[in-house]
Amino acid sequence: MFKKCSMLLLFGLTALSAFSQEDYAENYTGSIGVSFNNILDKEYGYLGAIGINFGGYTFFKSKYNVGLLTLTTLNFFVAGRADYDGIFMYDQTLAAAFRHKLGRNIELLWAIGPHLSVLNMTYKQNPDEKLSTNRINVGIAGDIGLKLNSKDTKSYIIAGINIGYDFFTSGGTARKDGYHEEVTTGHYLVGIKPYIMLGTNARVFSGLLDDKKDE
Repeated sequence: MFKKCSMLLLFGLTALSAFSQEDYAENYTGSIGVSFNNILDKEYGYLGAIGINFGGYTFFKSKYNVGLLTLTTLNFFVAGRADYDGIFMYDQTLAAAFRHKLGRNIELLWAIGPHLSVLNMTYKQNPDEKLSTNRINVGIAGDIGLKLNSKDTKSYIIAGINIGYDFFTSGGTARKDGYHEEVTTGHYLVGIKPYIMLGTNARVFSGLLDDKKDE
């Protein structure tokens, strides 16, 4: 019952935001920031990572609340299992985005859509053999954040959290006896990534994103 009510509330809030036409005066297209990704992998356990984020929220016309979230993260692992020589993960979210104005300079942002991660690791199974494994993981991600505009609305800061759930993986492991491929849906990778990003409110595209006030 709680799950159904939560879904109905989310749908109602999204629909209300999508069709409202309050003037936001900006589309904001570019951000950069940092994050800490807490990852739980079915096979490898907990891994913690410091990340660099690029991208952000872009909206279609300043009067509409529907847009896109493109969030790219380069993760550099600093916590978790100690038996790895190196770990790196590319993390990408592409999602339908929505916003709701809470005050003159404060907005609530949220998004949901596909998620992709590419995980590469090298580690020693024993003193005589070093393994290299790579995986492409696919799933779904949700994102929510608060955006605070500067007084002149030319710049902003966003504090948010991105939650990804990857349920499909394809990849393999290089061993002495060759490369062993693996494709499975009996897998999960959960990432909970709080982040903070800085950006500028700029119309860098023409056409759909170039909202002229005199029209």
